[in-house]
Amino acid sequence: MFWSAYDAHVGRVFIRKFPDHSKGEALWSGLVSVRDFLGNAFADSFAKKYDIDFKPGKGNYFVAKKDSSFMLIKPTTGMNNSGAIINEVLNFYKLKKENLVIVFDDVDLPLGEIRFRIDGGDGCHKGMKSILKYISNDKIIGVSCYNNFNLAKDAVRYDIDYVSFGAYMQSLTKQNAKKMNKKELKEVSNFSLLPKTIIGGINLSNIDDYELKNFEMIAASKGIMECNDLDKLFMLAKK
Repeated sequence: MFWSAYDAHVGRVFIRKFPDHSKGEALWSGLVSVRDFLGNAFADSFAKKYDIDFKPGKGNYFVAKKDSSFMLIKPTTGMNNSGAIINEVLNFYKLKKENLVIVFDDVDLPLGEIRFRIDGGDGCHKGMKSILKYISNDKIIGVSCYNNFNLAKDAVRYDIDYVSFGAYMQSLTKQNAKKMNKKELKEVSNFSLLPKTIIGGINLSNIDDYELKNFEMIAASKGIMECNDLDKLFMLAKK
């Protein structure tokens, strides 16, 4: 999987290569992103070789896909925000960060030289800095979408790990939260672009409700703090 940030130094390319391609194997279910003159030439040449065309993606990018072998992505977010769509693309196509390879210019390389590296910093490259920011694993960020399916769809384009919906039931923690009706609950339970959490009034008496089965995560506060049988609560939650 490739991903590129770019600079104005034509002919100077840096390839950021994430595991597990340390031996330089051919591309697998990867992602190739290019941003600049040489980067675009790289992607266009790759697309021409495999007889595939770029088409508008679901967000701020163009995509060219070779069955399940690899994908080429050209972001349209601008160099300084090169990483903004990474998680959106990875989530939409169900790809892993471990298969991501970033291609970008490096002013420290001699003209025409190409270097492979498994990890490292941004090298004062603003595009690479943006990418590292968005693929960092040191934080978990979620967005509260309440009962709004469209809000969740819009949230996919941002650097988040999950969305949450609620309230499932009236809650003493957030007494003014609106309880979702059956139609809203059914709609949000089918959301599949990101892991989703259900929140609001969940406790031992309802944690195994059939309506919660499509949610990857369950959030509870008073349901835990006031529970007299945590073992049973956690057992039901795992189910």
